[in-house]
Amino acid sequence: MSAPERRKEPTDEELVARLVSGDRSAGDSLVNRHSGLVAKTVRQAGASPEDVEDMVQDIFLRAFRKASRYQPSKGRFTAWLATVARNDALNHLRRRRASTVSLDEALLSAGMTSDGGAEIT
Repeated sequence: MSAPERRKEPTDEELVARLVSGDRSAGDSLVNRHSGLVAKTVRQAGASPEDVEDMVQDIFLRAFRKASRYQPSKGRFTAWLATVARNDALNHLRRRRASTVSLDEALLSAGMTSDGGAEIT
């Protein structure tokens, strides 16, 4: 008696092709398979622990919108996904830093100083 045949898991490339053709379950499979890689990439880029989960979701959404650009002949899907994740994480962090205002800057723009007194102008 022969052993039962094991169902072969689809490759990343097969899942991406299915995703591009509209198969949402392929996207779910890719998220389940690679969310750890994306989270690790986001953390290495410098994201705070409380931002990682939201950033991972955003990155997968953007990666899925860009999935038709993935070319298996140029490299593995995981390398492409890690590059998308790193670039998106760095862009997110740059935007966040650019929009952050120091307390002194905020007080100064409100006409106050950090020592509690009002600035005379």
